[in-house]
Amino acid sequence: MAKIYNNKWKVKKLSINFNHKQWRQDFGAFVKTKFFWDGTTMVTRSKSTNNGINISSKGEKQFTVYNAHGGEVRVVYKNENEILYTNQEELVKEYFAERGMQYER
Repeated sequence: MAKIYNNKWKVKKLSINFNHKQWRQDFGAFVKTKFFWDGTTMVTRSKSTNNGINISSKGEKQFTVYNAHGGEVRVVYKNENEILYTNQEELVKEYFAERGMQYER
């Protein structure tokens, strides 16, 4: 039996998912433009904050956006986009609003 490939899909709005590298990079670019950081701005991998019990569970994770001059924005989240802690809360609210999502804490 031949494999069927679709060339059309129903439309759906994307939601922020910090587990994906593209969303962390997008947030990093947003931070860079808001703080007028020049030079290299980097974003870390999403790392689990609770070590151990079940790696496949969706526990707390964190990532950091930083530049070479010591500026940093740290985000701790769970369930893909539910922010638990950040050191720049107003910036995160603005990012969520720009992407058309509700920021709830």
